[in-house]
Amino acid sequence: MDIIHSDPSSAIGNTPLVYLRTIGRDLSAKIAVKLEYMNPTTSVKDRAAFYMIDAAEKKGLITPGKSVLVEATSGNLGIALAFNARIKGYKIVLIMPSTSSLERRALLLAYGAELILLDPKCTGVEMVERARQVAE
Repeated sequence: MDIIHSDPSSAIGNTPLVYLRTIGRDLSAKIAVKLEYMNPTTSVKDRAAFYMIDAAEKKGLITPGKSVLVEATSGNLGIALAFNARIKGYKIVLIMPSTSSLERRALLLAYGAELILLDPKCTGVEMVERARQVAE
């Protein structure tokens, strides 16, 4: 049954489970997999990003339209954070290596993220430090 969600965030984590009948046919147990690629940004990271923002909101640490989210990233969590920030009304600044693909950058920009690209030789620690500086 197809479901049309009224808000993209309601689709996060509500991905289907599917039995792997042929792979597990010789086993006494059933094997089921959760199709996380059916999240809005096709990543399991959608769930983590949504709950990170949601938890910060519930603690009163951030407010839509007022707070700016800042994160050092080079992967799918940055995409999921940018997506969730956009639908929840936050500006987001992502610090990432300049070697990030043009497609990844274009997607992040489409989600409204501001990108700060660092020298690819920067370590993860240096990226986090830059994020801390931007946040201050």
